[in-house]
Order: sequence, then structure tokens, then C-alpha cells
Amino acid sequence: MDSQCVVGLKTLVDMMIEDEVIAKYVFSQPAPSLQFGRYTDWFFPYAEALRAQTLNQVKNTTTLLEYHKSRLECLESILDKREALDAMFAPLIEEQKVKIEALGEGSFEGYSNQSLYNQVADVIPTYPPAYIVGPTIFESSRVIMTKDTEFATVILEEVSCEFMYSNPNGMFNLSVPEKMWRNTSNYQQMSYQSWKIA
Repeated sequence: MDSQCVVGLKTLVDMMIEDEVIAKYVFSQPAPSLQFGRYTDWFFPYAEALRAQTLNQVKNTTTLLEYHKSRLECLESILDKREALDAMFAPLIEEQKVKIEALGEGSFEGYSNQSLYNQVADVIPTYPPAYIVGPTIFESSRVIMTKDTEFATVILEEVSCEFMYSNPNGMFNLSVPEKMWRNTSNYQQMSYQSWKIA
């Protein structure tokens, strides 16, 4: 799975380097998990961790298998393009920071109370601010539309729910610090507090 992911990521990175429109589009996509602020935030930490893991596997075997070799070539290609992508992303990140700092209370209600962007150095700022959607409050649901079909009845409901703004740092989300980080190679879990102490 990792080898296929790396080939796909390499292709995506190559496309982004060649075309700024694609780079801006991918950059502006939502993060794949609570750990990150933007879709692109996982690219290089993933590539670095997988390279270290692959080099460790190679160290423990007598031969360099073909899939190890091709995986390492793809990873090196991705990591070699980091500087170029960072240069493309720098003005986009600055633009997001300017928009965040210009937010008034009318636009993202409660953002100034929940954001840790100016208080914790490693929080990844993004615009528009991402939400973490919490439990729904079913007492206040409202049916907007009902559609009967031959095989099913489709009901579109509007429900109220709790939410908070996301404060990701690349490993944890400080809005939900109780969520554990899991090491993908040995599946050990670590809390934000333990990580901070370490």
C-alpha cells in the first residue's frame, strides 16, 4: 500500500511543480485528518517517515529488493521537490495568515476565543478556519425535503450540532488533545502530553 501511495504522491507532486493552478488547488483542499491544516501538510512528513522506515528495513535484510529500491527512488524524488513546493506555498500561506489576522467577529463567530494560532507556535493556521464538528442535537432537527423512490425514501434533515475550530500541529490537534497519535509502523500510541514532555 505504501509503495502505491508513494507513486501516486510522486505523480501529484510532479504535477504541482509543473502547474501552479494544480498546486494552488491541491493546497486549498481540506486536510485528510485532524492532524493537519491543509491537504499538502502530510506530504513531506509522510515521505520522511517512510524513507526512514524503508532504510531501516533494508538495513535488516541482506539484499536490497526491487520494491525497496523503487520506493526509495520515489521518496527521494518527492523530498527533492520540497524546496520548490515550499517556495510555491509560501505566498499562499502568507495570504492565509493575512486573512486570518483580518477576521472580524462577524465572520467566523468565536474564532478568536478558540484559535490557538497566536498562542502556540506549532499550530498550523489556515483560511478559511477549519471546523471540528461534534455531536448533533437531534431535538432541533428540521426536515427540509422528503423524496420517495421505488427502492428508498430519502429524507434531507437539518440538525444543529456542536463545533469548534481546529488547531492542528501536524501530529495532534490541540482542540482535541485527548486524541492519541498512533505510530503507523508499530501501532504504539502517544498522548500530546507525553509528546510534549519528550
